[in-house]
Amino acid sequence: MTVGYLFGVGALLVFWVFSYIVTRKVAPWALAISESTVGGQVQGVLSASKLQALVWTLVTLFAYTSVFGTLLLESEPGAGLPSLPNIPVRLLVLMGLSVATAAGAKGVTVSYKSQGLVEERSGGLTTNPKEQGDLVKTQMLIWTFIGAGVYLLSVVKFIAVKAWALDPTMPLALPDVDGALLVLMGASAGSYVGDKLVSRDVLKKPKLESMLPLKGPVGTTITMLGENFGDEQGANFVSLNDSTIRSQADGLVSWSNLQIEATIPATYKAGDKIAVGVYRDGEWTGKLFFEVT
Repeated sequence: MTVGYLFGVGALLVFWVFSYIVTRKVAPWALAISESTVGGQVQGVLSASKLQALVWTLVTLFAYTSVFGTLLLESEPGAGLPSLPNIPVRLLVLMGLSVATAAGAKGVTVSYKSQGLVEERSGGLTTNPKEQGDLVKTQMLIWTFIGAGVYLLSVVKFIAVKAWALDPTMPLALPDVDGALLVLMGASAGSYVGDKLVSRDVLKKPKLESMLPLKGPVGTTITMLGENFGDEQGANFVSLNDSTIRSQADGLVSWSNLQIEATIPATYKAGDKIAVGVYRDGEWTGKLFFEVT
């Protein structure tokens, strides 16, 4: 009867082949990888919410096919295929919860990135975009693996009871998820999505607070001080009236999150007043004025 487990293993292999066809990656967790932009380069990072959904998909797939395989082996020759096992309500809820968590987190992230409210860089499996440990992600993954392990043990127990004839009258079916575990999983998923919703202040709007000097001849290097300019320039730029400073050739000297330096080009003349601003991810800073002497 324990040969029924081979059906579950076979189903996992078929799923792995499907994953490889879709992603062209050998890693069994390839479907849980999201794209992250770092320094203008797109990289793949493991997503905590996608990994949770993947884990429960694999666990349910293994359990379902193992139970069905055991029923098939238990049936009398010529009796036809046995009825498909019913999926318990709490397991269905948990599956829906994991998928909804992944979809909700993805929706929030995409929306906030399009508005420039969070960084293009995504966090890791247990870290935030600043590569710091993330308690919310960590606790969600801990409960995910504990829950998956406990449920797999329940499946093993159900099949073993039948295989060893400990209780021949017990119907073979998918076991349900413990109610307390479902509550804990729901709470951890809720905290994860909630953290995504309030993390929009991770990347605050850029703000130009001061500039030195405020006057000088052409060729003067001005220093713009403020916050949230971004550690990397990317597609962002300094604005001088209607002209843009994007590169060293234009006069950009340096770019950091709190300070930007640029040189006043020779296209201006004495007496000109230049409105200086910074453009970053769809947001304009307040403008300050430089007078050419």
